[in-house]
Amino acid sequence: PDNPGGLLQRKFLQQYQERQTPSDEGDTPW
Repeated sequence: PDNPGGLLQRKFLQQYQERQTPSDEGDTPW
């Protein structure tokens, strides 16, 4: 089975990538 650590890292990575992706939907990180 997948270790929880790896799973957590994957989830975090996905969220981080989504945040990094610049979107012109009025979503400002500031």
